[in-house]
Amino acid sequence: MSQRILLEGMDFSGKTTLAKALVKRFQDEGTPAWSSQNSLCPDNPICKIAEGIAEESRRHPYEASALFLATHLWDMRHYQPDRPGVHIQDSCWLRSKAFDRRQGVPLPWDQVPGVDFDAVLYLSTSLKVRQWRCRKRTNHGADHWVFTRTDQFLAMEYHLRSEFAQHPRFLEIDTSQLTQEQVLEAAWTSLHNRLGLVTSVG
Repeated sequence: MSQRILLEGMDFSGKTTLAKALVKRFQDEGTPAWSSQNSLCPDNPICKIAEGIAEESRRHPYEASALFLATHLWDMRHYQPDRPGVHIQDSCWLRSKAFDRRQGVPLPWDQVPGVDFDAVLYLSTSLKVRQWRCRKRTNHGADHWVFTRTDQFLAMEYHLRSEFAQHPRFLEIDTSQLTQEQVLEAAWTSLHNRLGLVTSVG
């Protein structure tokens, strides 16, 4: 059975960069590893549609929410947890659940099945660093929130962190003053020493 590590945090915290680095580190250590973003199944056909709708400024709040719920339900029918190795999940259905609660969207997240994670690694960073990282990104998309709606952005982060802090194996890394290499080392050390998740699969 695969070990599942969830990476979470608001935009520009470094999740996707860390996910790729962790997969490579596990593979270099002889452990099969892979990652997926937003959906447990990389080939989920609904996820890409949901991501596209979420970036549209004129969308109704329920559009992306309903599609992400459908994405999760598709995952639950197709996800194969018995694959040996380590699954690095970059954001998941619990993120949509937290956002919908914050916005008052009445979707039945608590009534659908899910899978548990062996560890939740939450990445945080300062608003100033997020804005700097946003400026470096070519396509900002809906990322203007870090500039134009900072109060709402920070409130959403508080709500998101609260959702995951309840996990018994919750870890947090502040990436504000760290290089990408330092973030990787901090994550690797935490997973190895505190959680015992770094094991080779023969």
